[in-house]
Amino acid sequence: MRWTKKQPSDDRQLTVDSSLDAIARRPDARAILERLIPDLLDDPRAQQAMNLSLRHAARFTQGRLNKEMLTQIDQEFRQLDPNAADDEYWTLERLAKLGCSDLIKVFTTLTAPTPDEMNGFFEGRFPIEREEGAQDLFQSYMGGHWIGKTFTVVHDATYDGQGYNSFFDRGHIRQGCRFVWTLKSSDFVEGDALVTEYAAFQSPLGWIDSHDEIRRVRKGLYLGLYDSRVPQPPLTIGMDYQRNRSQPEAFLLLGPVAPWKALTEEVKQRERRLK
Repeated sequence: MRWTKKQPSDDRQLTVDSSLDAIARRPDARAILERLIPDLLDDPRAQQAMNLSLRHAARFTQGRLNKEMLTQIDQEFRQLDPNAADDEYWTLERLAKLGCSDLIKVFTTLTAPTPDEMNGFFEGRFPIEREEGAQDLFQSYMGGHWIGKTFTVVHDATYDGQGYNSFFDRGHIRQGCRFVWTLKSSDFVEGDALVTEYAAFQSPLGWIDSHDEIRRVRKGLYLGLYDSRVPQPPLTIGMDYQRNRSQPEAFLLLGPVAPWKALTEEVKQRERRLK
């Protein structure tokens, strides 16, 4: 199933006679289904029949989707704003609760940020399911808790900008894991994204050839995907043999919440530019 960002206006007013595909494209409508009948959209039979209406999908729910439930869902659907933009639904908290597969679906509906947006420090967050494991790895390799990324625009023949990650440990903020970034085609999905490359510098993320892709949920809130040349559990888990890289994982950025702060000379010397 693929979500589409913009749909014809006749898809916006949803009822139980709307197709499952049209319902699943609306995050606010999807949330109603996931609350009342959480297993429906994950049912393999429903995945094969997304053109069916919700009313006709009742047989997939083993009797739980009865006439009374359909009436309740219909009433909730009719309270939704038919002109609401999908990106108004998403908040940091809602996104953080999703699993990576759902975040990838959201990522496909988004667009790349503009370069002038990416200037300053952005507070970082992992989805709840990955937070503990990813932070444990950064604590071990970087000596601190990952708190976000800092971007700046650099006029370069190859890249649009540079940046680095920030880590917090016992009252101190450490800079590290430098990257270059550019706006270009995504390796994960169709369309463009802000793509970072860590292999341009000597750093723990550069050694595993990690790269990020970032798209705008709305101005001030961004969704990112990342992978590495080889899996580095628990930061990256599993292998995508088609791309010959690890399976993508997700992160979130909020900001900018502070201006660009220049790298220290110690970090520049430790993480030298390689390419």
